[in-house]
Amino acid sequence: MLGLPMDASIRIKPSNLEKYAVFVQSTSANRKLMANTRFLYEVEDWHK
Repeated sequence: MLGLPMDASIRIKPSNLEKYAVFVQSTSANRKLMANTRFLYEVEDWHK
């Protein structure tokens, strides 16, 4: 969608993302959510 490389790390200034909703995937088992933020999660059997 954005044309970013799949096999590289990049840095993007937050000011360049104003028109996007950005979701960051975390592998942490105990990630803390910051106040006034949103999260996205996947449910395996959502279609049932």
